Amino acid sequence: MRLFYRVSSSYRWLLLGWLAALPLYFAHAQTAPAWQQVLATTQTTGGVLLSSTATDAAGNVFLAGTFWGQVSIGTTPLEGRNGGVFVTKVNPTTGQFVWVLQAGNAQGEIRSVSLALGGHNVYLAGSFSGKQVSFGSVVLQNQSWTEESSDLYVARITDSGNSAHFEWALQAGGGGHDLASAIAVQGSTLFVGGSFHYTVPFGAFTLTSAGSSDLFVAKLEDTGRSGQFVWVQQAGSTNFEGVRALAVQEQAIYLTGAYGREQLPFGATSLSGYLFENTYLAKLTDQGPQAAFTWATLLPGYSSALAIQGTNLYVGGKFNENGFFGATYLTSAGGYDAFVQKWKAEGTQLRAVWAQAAGGPGDDQVSALALNDTSVFLAGSFGMHQQLDAGVTAQFGQTTLTSERYSDLYVAKVRDEGEDSHFSWVQQAGGPSMDAVSSLAVYGGQVYVGGSVQNSAHFGPYTISSPINTFPGFLASLPQVVTPTPPIPARGAGVSLQVYPNPARSSLHLQLPPGAPTTGLQLSLRDATGRVVLTQSLPKAVDARIPVNLGVQRAGLYLLLLEGPQGYHTSQHLQVY
Repeated sequence: MRLFYRVSSSYRWLLLGWLAALPLYFAHAQTAPAWQQVLATTQTTGGVLLSSTATDAAGNVFLAGTFWGQVSIGTTPLEGRNGGVFVTKVNPTTGQFVWVLQAGNAQGEIRSVSLALGGHNVYLAGSFSGKQVSFGSVVLQNQSWTEESSDLYVARITDSGNSAHFEWALQAGGGGHDLASAIAVQGSTLFVGGSFHYTVPFGAFTLTSAGSSDLFVAKLEDTGRSGQFVWVQQAGSTNFEGVRALAVQEQAIYLTGAYGREQLPFGATSLSGYLFENTYLAKLTDQGPQAAFTWATLLPGYSSALAIQGTNLYVGGKFNENGFFGATYLTSAGGYDAFVQKWKAEGTQLRAVWAQAAGGPGDDQVSALALNDTSVFLAGSFGMHQQLDAGVTAQFGQTTLTSERYSDLYVAKVRDEGEDSHFSWVQQAGGPSMDAVSSLAVYGGQVYVGGSVQNSAHFGPYTISSPINTFPGFLASLPQVVTPTPPIPARGAGVSLQVYPNPARSSLHLQLPPGAPTTGLQLSLRDATGRVVLTQSLPKAVDARIPVNLGVQRAGLYLLLLEGPQGYHTSQHLQVY
């Protein structure tokens, strides 16, 4: 049985639609792009829940999720009495699944929550119950297993192009429910966030929760054949805490999640919640062999997504009470409304910049965020209303959507204008039952969205159909309206920026032009599609020279941008091999 089938229009129409949309790029409210490609699951029983999506520098799309029932991907059957998790690599140009891997056990459940890419490696994080779980030939044993417990896991997959295999997997857990719910990768370093109960060993480190559950963030090093915990930080009270999303920028680890109605210490900072479930945003600074919390703040609403670009932080979620999001006052239209908020994070300072709300009388939320330059893409569900058996409206800027019956899914673009923002467009899909989005990724002019629907759903002219009481998973795409990023000319006297060696691999030196500032410089690296793949705050230049660590980047042509005080900027093309 085939798990995914392709329902796609010709790429000629994709190109024509993209070209037709270009004149609308600078309009305040743009026409929403049409659905271009939908890959959907088929099964006679059970379903698929896609939980995470990511793209690599070559444009491949990686999906991770949980399955149950009778399903397969291409010629690879997915088997497991209690279901399992899968990871697959998709070539969006051909609509083909390049490879697929699964993990699972016979005694209990295993869940896939988060996926991240690092070079040719795919990292997976989640939880499992039962006495053991298999990741290919790697088997993890739950030494503290009880019927009421679960352990967290982190696993690495090596992508060899047309095939892949599990390289290693490790676990942490005790006698309670322990979960890895977020993962981020920087070079060969992994940062994992989640929650734990009671006393849990993380490699050589042991944490004990202060109450129901504490949140944790762990740093791991991929040593090649295994993963090793470097440090683990926790925060907790006698109530419940957890990590919902994680983002990493150089030595800064940003996290957001929920905590209970008690005082919650983050290092020297304590937050005092007043609701049964409160939301925090915190910064943890990686100091090599250890880490420390830099700041933490209480957020309005309930966060579920976090994204970072340079010093800009974006948080998305839902809220149900009118109030201030920084200096912006948002009003709920009823039930829960969706929100996205921009913060500026610089050192120990955090400033709320702008916030946008969307929704109607039903329950609406942001489930995933993705960034591309000044475009903030958000996706989620809208229209869920327990007392109505008809479509419910939701307002996104100047556009009104109406759900088919219960909840539909949406993808929206918000244009970040620095100190302000506006909705550019919003597109929807759905059917008569409950439909949801769980993941979002942007690459090469396309916005990829993953999630699940119940029984059937419409994506514009395309329809997903499945037997009653089944839950097809889907990967769908929309074209985003972009313009190529031209090289930025040097400003001021002197020759342009010099980069050597060029081509480079993992490190290089910059030779600044005469008159260039030697401090306060910010570097960013863009790939051939214009996507920002690296940002750094550079140290003070010595003799106009600055060393730069590129980390692990795909081979290809990049644009290296250098910005400094008083509007200084210059650039240079860079070949990475």
